[in-house]
Amino acid sequence: MIALPNDQPERHFLTVEEIRTQAADYPTVRMVTGEQFHVDQNGLLMFGNPYRIREKPSPELVAICLRWLERAEKIKTPGLNSYGLKHAVERWAGEYVSNGAFILAAHELGFRMIPDDRTWRATLNVDVGISRRWYHKQPESLYYSDGVGA
Repeated sequence: MIALPNDQPERHFLTVEEIRTQAADYPTVRMVTGEQFHVDQNGLLMFGNPYRIREKPSPELVAICLRWLERAEKIKTPGLNSYGLKHAVERWAGEYVSNGAFILAAHELGFRMIPDDRTWRATLNVDVGISRRWYHKQPESLYYSDGVGA
């Protein structure tokens, strides 16, 4: 885990330069817009995020997300939020997965992604190009009803 300098206990946030330097060896993902971001277990490391950088996403958690995403129907327009989808993966797998692991798995499988809020530059989440129709038919979806998607 990356943290604040020990000699400055009164500080609560990393500087943009500290984030850039410390995040350099974290995995990266590319958005539909061409922007590239580093990813930790929480999600995107956008410069200006008001939190400490966490551990890198676990390969074991990425593998769980890959298994779920391999079933998903890709679409061109990102519209489903990574944070909500990671909870669907948890319901499906019966165990915790991180938002960052989900984002890395989606990137690895070539899903189109975009930061979920273009006006607030400190988001952790992305919107992912997964068919809403497909998702609603999955038992782990909150929209699933008696075997017929809503």
